[in-house]
Amino acid sequence: GMMNDVITRMNQAQQRLHAGNIEHLGIVGWQDAGVILQKYVRKNSATYRVLSGGPAGWRDIFENEPALGAAFAEMWGNLRRNHLIWLDGHGGNIYFRLDEANNRWICGILDQDMLGTFGDIQGRAFYQRRLQGIEYSGPLRMRSMLLPGHETLGDNADEIMGKLLENWGYLGFNRQNGQLADGLITVEQARGAMRDLRLLPPEPPGGEALSPIAPPITPPIVAPPAGGNGMDKTMPMPPPAAVPNQRQGWWQVPSRQFANENRTAFQTQWRLAG
Repeated sequence: GMMNDVITRMNQAQQRLHAGNIEHLGIVGWQDAGVILQKYVRKNSATYRVLSGGPAGWRDIFENEPALGAAFAEMWGNLRRNHLIWLDGHGGNIYFRLDEANNRWICGILDQDMLGTFGDIQGRAFYQRRLQGIEYSGPLRMRSMLLPGHETLGDNADEIMGKLLENWGYLGFNRQNGQLADGLITVEQARGAMRDLRLLPPEPPGGEALSPIAPPITPPIVAPPAGGNGMDKTMPMPPPAAVPNQRQGWWQVPSRQFANENRTAFQTQWRLAG
């Protein structure tokens, strides 16, 4: 049913993120029980941040804290370098973790549904409909699609992810010069992590650094708790005594509610029953 499909999709996405060493909140899913566990963190603490206030609020946050924009660009660049497509990558589905050792923010993926390789997307009717819907309404959000030769999202992960930056408002488009423009993040921040983006404005003479992005670091990936590897689609639900509790850093929500309201769950700090 729907719950099992959500768990299957998210388990597969987590496998892709693990392989690429891309920051995300780890999950463990049990299909027979319709349950997903995700790592528990405190909202907007000294070391974790989530965006709030919708697109207008997101813009203010990025403008006031440029380090977050640089962290986002690095995360999106990592997705592209691993040839992954994220069809639900709006600002409400990301978070930021402070790497205290290096005094820098790292952007991670909060909701890992609708994420996979080009082959994963083509292999699921649900993903294909989502992609087609984005492309159908594309010119309303992605003005670059009005340019000759740019009328589609593309036929590979790198091109599609470049266009989705515009779709979610992370970058804009200047119709007068036919080049990408500042959005939630700046062109300079995007260039610092994704120099191969199509339609980027020419780099200033000398090729001087345009972004204060530090050299990329390898973010730690939190392993699933004992009793599950997060990938087994048939794993039985552990007995109550074996279920990790909130103090161990994990919490439980029903899979359908997680898929639709995971950011609310994240912000309100749900805990395991009992």
